[in-house]
Amino acid sequence: DCFVAYRQIRATDDLYLVSCFDDEVLDSMVHSVMIRTFFGGMILFAVIVFVFFGTWRRDVEISSLVEKLAYEDNVTGGKNLNYFKDVAPEIISESREHRFCIYRFDILKFRYINEAYGHIKADRVLVACIEEFNRIYGAKEICVRIHSDQFLALVSNDDTVDMRYHEYLKAVDS
Repeated sequence: DCFVAYRQIRATDDLYLVSCFDDEVLDSMVHSVMIRTFFGGMILFAVIVFVFFGTWRRDVEISSLVEKLAYEDNVTGGKNLNYFKDVAPEIISESREHRFCIYRFDILKFRYINEAYGHIKADRVLVACIEEFNRIYGAKEICVRIHSDQFLALVSNDDTVDMRYHEYLKAVDS
């Protein structure tokens, strides 16, 4: 068995070049080309997948960082005013059957706490205000630090609103 190929020689009308190859020689040549092509394609595919997942992971990290910078308070680790502005209307519109209160409050003479105990301990007081709020109030109620020692809270105005308010004051006062 052999493979025969022919081609007309340029600049002639009647002359042809005829080539004969043993099938095994041709098969080995084609086989080696196919193997190199297959492995080259696999390497190219692996590189594309690696680049795709690397880019996707980096995009997720950057999106997370942007959201953190946009919505997280850098002192308390809680949420900030931007978060309140975005989420409070959603909470209110999703719970039309409930009434809500908005509290704006600050810490009395916080400047003296800063001066007497230092910024680190004063920051712990701010963190405690957010933590105690999260402990006492529900998931659909939010409290954010606006700036300095000022906070803004959205709470459900139900039968327990006064009791929870006094429990919160007692918790942060101690």
